[in-house]
Amino acid sequence: QPHSGVQANLAVFFSCLKIGDTILSMDFSAGGHLSHGHPLSIVSKLYKIEKYNVNEKNELIDYENLSIIANKVKPQLIIAGASSYSREIDYKKISNIAKNVRAFLLIDMAHIAGLIASNCLKNPIKYCDFITSTTHKTLRGTRGGFIICKKEFEDKINKAIENIENYNKEHSSILNEIKEGIEARNWLRKWIKNWWMMMAISAMIIYIMVKEKIVR
Repeated sequence: QPHSGVQANLAVFFSCLKIGDTILSMDFSAGGHLSHGHPLSIVSKLYKIEKYNVNEKNELIDYENLSIIANKVKPQLIIAGASSYSREIDYKKISNIAKNVRAFLLIDMAHIAGLIASNCLKNPIKYCDFITSTTHKTLRGTRGGFIICKKEFEDKINKAIENIENYNKEHSSILNEIKEGIEARNWLRKWIKNWWMMMAISAMIIYIMVKEKIVR
């Protein structure tokens, strides 16, 4: 969809969570993303947000502490992925933690998708239930968001996307306006071309008439 990864994340939340369910995600101060539950985001208004952090000494995700928090808060969804985390995430460890507490696992790879696509970082697809990403950051494409999920979630994801897109279709009207604008421009070009031809013919006729009158 021609929007962003935020809508993709919301679609995942709407497909597998109930209002008030618990999400466990990386703290914003440690490099986490706004749409993963920042206090000012809509996500924090709909769901209970718990945070995991990085080790203060090495600035790596503290997986042991993450496991302790997960067992304590029993989240329905764990999110792996960040806006500003300079190391590779151990998806296998987080996957095992999610399985132990029977939580869904969402991996938001928007900021590193290009590195994964080029095999510079490991592909997380076999470790999670959902992957969200964007096409306009490290993939260097046009603006958009996309979701990869297991077959069992396909219908719920599609339904969630419909609910989000039903009241947000400015892109469609813009595309229609562009299309109409192109058609109008082509028509105008033809009209101008014909107008100049008509003017030229009219000028020629007037010239001939005036010349004939002068001759007479």
